[in-house]
Amino acid sequence: MSEMNVHQFHDALRKEGYLCTQQFADKVYCALEKKPMSITMLIGQAGTGKSFLPETLGNVLKCNVYVKQAYQGMD
Repeated sequence: MSEMNVHQFHDALRKEGYLCTQQFADKVYCALEKKPMSITMLIGQAGTGKSFLPETLGNVLKCNVYVKQAYQGMD
């Protein structure tokens, strides 16, 4: 991530089709810069971009992203 700053990161998300505010992009950028990186759980209503965000991040960062979807009643 060191090759792009937070404003470039927001622009890159938008170019990939992920529409978000600069403030949201700032929070995601900071979370990605935190070391050690941890697992993140995205929670929200259907259609809010929970699955699209990691897909977009993989494209922007040119890396593999592994996703595990959870659902009510899952063990």
